[in-house]
Amino acid sequence: YFALDLDMARIHDAAAAAFQLVSEANASIEERAPWRLARETERAVELDETLAAITRALATIAVLLHPFMPGKMESLWEALGSGRGLPLLVETETLDPAGWRVAERAVLFPRPELQDKQG
Repeated sequence: YFALDLDMARIHDAAAAAFQLVSEANASIEERAPWRLARETERAVELDETLAAITRALATIAVLLHPFMPGKMESLWEALGSGRGLPLLVETETLDPAGWRVAERAVLFPRPELQDKQG
């Protein structure tokens, strides 16, 4: 629906679809708990699959939200460590993040209450 909404200049619907994916990705991360999987060596395959799915979701989010926040989404994409330019939306489904090196970056969207305490 995202592409159709964006093509038809229904910007708010396109943004809502992108943020729905953000919510779903957050829920999936909480459910899969990769930090727990990482502690269990016998679940290494499951951890790899989980991290690949998270990476594909983040790549898709970067593409979907790029028209709204190009700078932030380029930073997100670069942090994923693909070593290439931002893909097309149709390419995100089949991305293979094997070998990508995630870069440690500053928080893209710092929580205001934490900024107030640090400042």
